[in-house]
Amino acid sequence: SAHSSFSGAGALTAYVNQGISFSLTPYVTAYVWRLDTVEIPGLPESITALSLYPLILAISAFAMFFVVGPMHARFGKPTSAAIGAAGTALFTLLPYMALYFGFWPALDTLVSAGALYAMLLIGNTLSIVTLISATSMLAEIVEAYL
Repeated sequence: SAHSSFSGAGALTAYVNQGISFSLTPYVTAYVWRLDTVEIPGLPESITALSLYPLILAISAFAMFFVVGPMHARFGKPTSAAIGAAGTALFTLLPYMALYFGFWPALDTLVSAGALYAMLLIGNTLSIVTLISATSMLAEIVEAYL
């Protein structure tokens, strides 16, 4: 059916996005955003902005619990997945576009790291919403054919 096809395509897109993101993260955090060079005042020099990356990811995973249910209730799973994917793309690309066009704060600063982490928090939360929505839709497809 058309719904099954749409759901499968959405799930595939979500998983491809996740794989690309996971494989590129070590490179871009160190060589593009230089988070390993940003010191945090009051903390030992060995703790840099890069040290906070897992914390931001954990916060976004927690934030998802407050977002996914209301989105599914209001928009349904396919539309929630689409909104999540579009939002993820926006908040993932925005820092790169701002950097490219000269609107991003100076690298190696707390302002740059903070702005990047704000975008990451929103983008990753929406990415998790997309993955949950896609996984749930795939489960519904399987149940429909059992």
